[in-house]
Amino acid sequence: MNTIRVGSAIFATNLFWQLTSGPGASAAAARRQAAKLPREIGVFGNIVVRRTLPRQYGVSSVNNAEHRVGMLSAAAVLADCIEGNWAGIFEVAEGWYFVACKRGIIHPDSDRLFPRGDRELARRELEAVLQDDKIGTIYAPAELNLAKASERLIAPLLAKAGRKMPRFSAANRLSPFDQRVATLRLVMKMVPWAAASFGSLAVGPLLWEALDLWLTPPSLPKVVRVADPWEELPAANTVLQNCVYAMLTYPELPGASMKAAECRHNAVTYHYAPYVSVALPLIRSEKATPGCQLRPENGSRFHLDCPMATPRKMGRQTALPEELASQRLWDIFGSTGAALTLGPAAGLVPKDPAHPEAGPRGKSIAVSAKLGLPPDAMAEAATAIPAFTLAAVTYTAPNLWTFEGTLYVQ
Repeated sequence: MNTIRVGSAIFATNLFWQLTSGPGASAAAARRQAAKLPREIGVFGNIVVRRTLPRQYGVSSVNNAEHRVGMLSAAAVLADCIEGNWAGIFEVAEGWYFVACKRGIIHPDSDRLFPRGDRELARRELEAVLQDDKIGTIYAPAELNLAKASERLIAPLLAKAGRKMPRFSAANRLSPFDQRVATLRLVMKMVPWAAASFGSLAVGPLLWEALDLWLTPPSLPKVVRVADPWEELPAANTVLQNCVYAMLTYPELPGASMKAAECRHNAVTYHYAPYVSVALPLIRSEKATPGCQLRPENGSRFHLDCPMATPRKMGRQTALPEELASQRLWDIFGSTGAALTLGPAAGLVPKDPAHPEAGPRGKSIAVSAKLGLPPDAMAEAATAIPAFTLAAVTYTAPNLWTFEGTLYVQ
């Protein structure tokens, strides 16, 4: 969730903001400067260049599929409309929008849209910014009960800016980060204006910017999207649902009882023990369930290996911040009385150590839990945690369930 809808207009949020090297820096210079940002910050697909002094630009992650070229930046609009040093949380239909601005400059990481359930996390972000005593004006909903804060609606400001800002103007709007694509789009927008002003001695600032973009040789590398490591894995909730169903509907083996089971995303292994030793020949001669394989172990126990339909892959999901993702895990497992253990967050290892710059982003946390009841309800609740996958679900008679998985976080 990285956009705000006001009427028929959609505004982009969650951009990373920086100042350009000089007040007269062009859009091309802003792109060159953004290309030098550390790889850890992200790979960018779009850029917004403001027309303020000093000039400021914001970049959007290439993984952000919600952002579209031509969208107005919500933070840039508010920074132009609201004067002074201010910070605020604004209630919108999508959740809670946090922005901080000082002398017309947007704080680098303050352009953030929090889901409706993350109000306290948004409040903590605002309180952290308010440690700067130069922030004189605070905006927040009355229900947050923040001292000296006043409530303000931003929908009218955004709607007015959307009607006032012409579509052909690049100010405060998303444009492609790739310089050549941006040049082509700008030239195409310039055709009607250039035709109307042909022969005029006054060359407008937009034409100068077009010339600057056109004459500057493309120096940026082609943006290649790096797949996140969890995209090829099944989500935790689908693994839980499939494994719980497989374990509760285990095949009957005459003369033996099911003592344990181990389940992974595409297979399940049941462990049986005979009631009495004289039943061993009968069990050995028993035909396995179609598609399964019966294997003896030490002459006294049996394994039954059965395949399962592989759940669909998780696909593109945005990992949550470490604190928020961990809290959601505790809420889900704690509500069922499970004993949850989280390992330390570790950086992801690139597939090719020789090219770490093309490796995965984020961190991983090892997750293990033990529960005394079948986790049916937990499977549904796990949908609230993106980039969370389970490697194994184990059942031990009479009522012990254990889980081993990985939580990916920002």
